[in-house]
Amino acid sequence: MKLLIQMLFFISLFLFSCQNDYEKVEVNEIAIKGGVFFGFCVGYCKSEIEIVNKDVVFIATSWNDPDYPDNVLSGNISIQEWDSLIESVDMDSLLPLGDIIGCPDCADGGGEWIEITKEDMTKRVTFEHGKTVEQIQILIEKVRVIRERFYCEMFSDNC
Repeated sequence: MKLLIQMLFFISLFLFSCQNDYEKVEVNEIAIKGGVFFGFCVGYCKSEIEIVNKDVVFIATSWNDPDYPDNVLSGNISIQEWDSLIESVDMDSLLPLGDIIGCPDCADGGGEWIEITKEDMTKRVTFEHGKTVEQIQILIEKVRVIRERFYCEMFSDNC
């Protein structure tokens, strides 16, 4: 009987001392931003999008033109789209890139940028509008799709 009680004690000690791995998982917040700008422009010449945990803020602005006040649109993306976006973030490919690639907005060709903030580290890359940056192209394309969707919701006549 004493042996049975000792065995039950050790079994219960073992069972109650186990922790599930999912309780140990920490969520590291990441912010994904992207935008476009055109220097020789009238109207809404700049737009940017910020995506954090499926929440999206899209902002269209002018170059300080009072006839075009800042426009802000908030919304969200699906968990599937968020997961796909997060999977496309490769800090090992992003960090070695120069801060400026090519000649953004030269000859009014426009500029585009991607910025990732993760674990107190921010990296922003600015490049020529619509151009390819091979190392982060999947991320660029996914951000463009979301930005375009919000742009078209705000300015449906332009889409």
